[in-house]
Amino acid sequence: MRDEPLGQPPMLVITDKARDKIRALRSLSGEGDASVRIAVRPEAPLAGKYELEFISPCSARDDDLQITFEDLVFVLDRRSAELISGTTMDYREGMWSSGFHFDNPNRQALLADPLGARLQRVIQERVIPMLAAHGGVVWLVDVREQRAYLQFGGGCQGCGLAPQTLKHGVVQLLRQEVPEILEVVDVTDHAAGEAPYYPSA
Repeated sequence: MRDEPLGQPPMLVITDKARDKIRALRSLSGEGDASVRIAVRPEAPLAGKYELEFISPCSARDDDLQITFEDLVFVLDRRSAELISGTTMDYREGMWSSGFHFDNPNRQALLADPLGARLQRVIQERVIPMLAAHGGVVWLVDVREQRAYLQFGGGCQGCGLAPQTLKHGVVQLLRQEVPEILEVVDVTDHAAGEAPYYPSA
């Protein structure tokens, strides 16, 4: 297992609030010496789904990268380390959802793209207010080859009407405002939704 190289910008910044939450969860789990594995599962070329789990220190693999923050040890496989480079991990509590948040600098490159910036503006000004009535939210996670990749949250994550909302609401609005978009792809893990507005049948 390799330690994070010294003398370089940190691969991962973890806020005090995120560290405190991890310590609390680790204490509740009864695994006081557990390491935290962070895995990034790409859902689209510039975005990922982040998974956290406690692991035994002896279960780390030889090619894993280890990052130590005081009493906390984070372990990443080689691919996840590449995808997470430069990211800040925080823990946020909100009205609709709470959880760990990863601020990945790849999003800055996405929004610097003119097409991505136009899509983000439409989503911010038109789509999010429409979804807010049902406690939903949506994020633009990538634009590649004239395809927009979206991730839903709040009441839209796992909602039984999410496909209809996407097809008849979001897609039509985005294509109307940004006609260059050929396809809108939903990369949400709807099975993980905890508070859908309309539960699936």
